[in-house]
Amino acid sequence: MTLKNEHHSLLNNNPGTIERDLGREVRDIVSDNELKSESNIKENKESLQKSIEKGEGYLYNTIED
Repeated sequence: MTLKNEHHSLLNNNPGTIERDLGREVRDIVSDNELKSESNIKENKESLQKSIEKGEGYLYNTIED
């Protein structure tokens, strides 16, 4: 029954449904990547702060335009 419904939307030339599904999938992937990126940034900052508190590693300055 599910297979018939999927084919039904394709036979009705309803590309909007396909585009919405693909768009939703892409948005979900992008959203997941953004969350992972934010999480990684937070973890890196925490790790750097712990290293500084322990006196490990080194600090350096950068020049930004």
